[in-house]
Amino acid sequence: MTIPGNREVAASQPPPPGRRCPWLVYYHGKGYKKQSFCYDITGPSPVKTHIKSIPVLRDKKVLSCAHGRLVLYDYNAKSLSLCNSTTFDNTLILPDLHHLWNHKIDSCVLLLLPPGGNLTLLIFLEELPSIMLCGVGETKWSEISYGKYLEPFFVEELHTIARENGSPLFFRRAVGFGGKVYAQLGADWLDGFCYSMMSIEIVEEGAAEFGLVLRTVNGPADMRSGCFTPYINVYMLESCGELFLIHFSSGALVFEVYRMNFDTMAWERMKSIKDATFFIGENYCFSCPTSGSGDRIYFTRRKDHRLYCYNMEDGSVVMSSPRPAIPTPWPSPPIWMMPQLTLSIKQESEHINHDCNINNQRRRSIVISKMELSEKTDGCIQLCDLPYDLLEHFSKHLIAIDYMNFRATSKISQSVCPPINWRIALSGVEKNDCFTSPLLMFPDRHESVYKFLDPSVNCNGNNYYFMRMPDSFGSHIIRYCNEGWVLLSKSGSGVNLYNPFKRDIITYNYSHTRIEDCLFFVGKPPGSMHPICIDFCDGIHVFVSINFEPGEDWSRDELTSEKNFDAAMQTSPVLFNDAFYYLDKMGRLGYLEIDLQLVNIRWEVLEKPQRPADLKFFSHNFLVECGGELISVFLGRAGKWVYVYKLNNNHQAWEKVSNLGGYDLYLNPTSSSAMPSSSGGNRIYFPLLRGTNIVYFSMETGKWHFSGSQQDSSSHLYGTRWYPNSCWIKPCW
Repeated sequence: MTIPGNREVAASQPPPPGRRCPWLVYYHGKGYKKQSFCYDITGPSPVKTHIKSIPVLRDKKVLSCAHGRLVLYDYNAKSLSLCNSTTFDNTLILPDLHHLWNHKIDSCVLLLLPPGGNLTLLIFLEELPSIMLCGVGETKWSEISYGKYLEPFFVEELHTIARENGSPLFFRRAVGFGGKVYAQLGADWLDGFCYSMMSIEIVEEGAAEFGLVLRTVNGPADMRSGCFTPYINVYMLESCGELFLIHFSSGALVFEVYRMNFDTMAWERMKSIKDATFFIGENYCFSCPTSGSGDRIYFTRRKDHRLYCYNMEDGSVVMSSPRPAIPTPWPSPPIWMMPQLTLSIKQESEHINHDCNINNQRRRSIVISKMELSEKTDGCIQLCDLPYDLLEHFSKHLIAIDYMNFRATSKISQSVCPPINWRIALSGVEKNDCFTSPLLMFPDRHESVYKFLDPSVNCNGNNYYFMRMPDSFGSHIIRYCNEGWVLLSKSGSGVNLYNPFKRDIITYNYSHTRIEDCLFFVGKPPGSMHPICIDFCDGIHVFVSINFEPGEDWSRDELTSEKNFDAAMQTSPVLFNDAFYYLDKMGRLGYLEIDLQLVNIRWEVLEKPQRPADLKFFSHNFLVECGGELISVFLGRAGKWVYVYKLNNNHQAWEKVSNLGGYDLYLNPTSSSAMPSSSGGNRIYFPLLRGTNIVYFSMETGKWHFSGSQQDSSSHLYGTRWYPNSCWIKPCW
């Protein structure tokens, strides 16, 4: 007899399958026996949550999700099992694997062996050059030692180093595709995470005997091998019958996506993944078409319960917290589970009808809005109805792009506004007064343009300026900005200084830049500009490379410090009292002095100031010079707090401040600046947008506000978009 409302029975039942997207699952509660299933992650409906306690998932780690199965690992029993990924039944306990007592599992793959044959589980263990495999229904594991298969691919010196370090080369982050396995080859003693990539084909060599056919898979042509570093996470996944490679810089929050062209056996860089959506997890990845917006990459991060979404179009990152109000503790990060989306005809019909109804409602709302707009404008004065002399008067107060947009509104505007060569017109001393604040600049790769937003334009709408991106900058990353010039680089390629307003480009031949390096430049036109690359290496050793003339080799100096300096990725220095200052991830201050004439460089990690005692854990920090003071700003997780300090030079200590003295701050990892404000100051701008509105923090209210909205405010940054590949730039012609 079924008792309605029996909570224990209901909690053990599987949740409803997520509509065209995976579940995001949080383990929580005592012993992690409960799970919160969040679905409809990709929208357009609000995220829904079901709290369950599925018996088969209790005290288990999900290692993989494929072919409608979950691979589960029991920490206590050191055992593996399979279950249905939707109903969580049909549990199959796999044979004991004694290797699990001595080695951690790196990755596992579910594969049909031979192709179209029996479903087989392949286990890849850390620091063990062997593949363990067991078919569904089999009673024992088979082992393939692949050390001998690797010998022909690498020089003997590499194998000797592996033996001396006591850690062999082994496969990591394996993924199945087309009946083969693709994996990265790494070792703990390697400076980088991944030495190379290989394809693995498992072949039968007799009764219950298996062998391997290995082939090297070259990395992307525009990425050198040094890009496989601990700062770059490399993933592979299958999507719509194709193999993709993903480079993720966790510090810079930048993704690069490549597709394998099997005709040429080469990776091709992708600007878009179109209607597909990628889901990146700690142990595995997968892809699926979604009912919401495609061209997105959803990912989680270690020691973090939040969900992040990367937009391939403009490189922005949206942070959200679908986690329900559940009791602690919970392990982090949450995991992805993909239920089988085999819907009944009735269910699919309901989904299609639902989508059609939504689209019809949108069409009706657009038509109604247009009709209402037409009714409102009847009897109103249009722009073209104004006197010509008044239009001409308006035009005299417009600058550059605003002037050109005004001319483009009508033939009447063109007649009263003569064409102006703005490069010449703004070449005088007034060029720095064109804009009252710097513009937020970031690329839109789909449109191959740079977008610019003016935070001083307090409007609720599309207030973008556009400039065509040079063809060679399609995959470049903004590293630094000053005096209207932007420093851009591409891993394994050159370094470029670019003035988007003059369209001037200066190229420096330097192919050793990595995304974790810190780049900036000194000097300003009409004099020479010298790009500088800082490699903080292991925190003790610092390498400084300087270019004195385009086309010449870069100098390289090694500096050391007795104190560790844990620099954030893509951090930028601040010039203060004739020296450059850096702020590391722990709040320590670094001092860099460069004399270009004497080629004298000095680096020191300062004993003081100490990190502020009241400072909580923060997600970002920034340094900026403001009114002759050195200012540090710390941003809390999800923007729930912002602390501002100034350096007391007498006591060499940070002092908290609540007023910026009429200045606004424009902060970005690529460079930060302070500007006198015409609206009273005390605003702090970050590379953040909500829709098309600039997001800023008000020190007066202690809340986040949005341009175009006088009333709206927020105490957190959920739902806003962070632009990691951006800068604040002051137009300079």
